[in-house]
Amino acid sequence: MTIRRFRKKLIVIEAVQWTGQNTEECRKFTMWDLKDDTPLCLQTLGGTFVVFPGDWIIKHSSSSYSILTPAQFAEDYEEVIG
Repeated sequence: MTIRRFRKKLIVIEAVQWTGQNTEECRKFTMWDLKDDTPLCLQTLGGTFVVFPGDWIIKHSSSSYSILTPAQFAEDYEEVIG
C-alpha cells in the first residue's frame, strides 16, 4: 500500500471588518437594513449576534453570514492576493 498525501481544499470567502464607523459598507455587503449603531447587531442562521468594532462579517456561499472575532479570523483565514 502506498501512503498518499492530501491537502484540504481552500475555501475563498468574502468578508468585511466592522470598524464601528463603516455601517454603509456593512449594509451594502449584507443587503440588510442596518442601523448606525455600535455595537452592530446581525441576524444569522445561528441567531442574533452583536458585532463589535474589529469583528469580521463573513458571507458564505449560501448567502448566510457568520461573525468572527479578529483572533478567530486570523487563525482561520489568510488574504487571497491576486
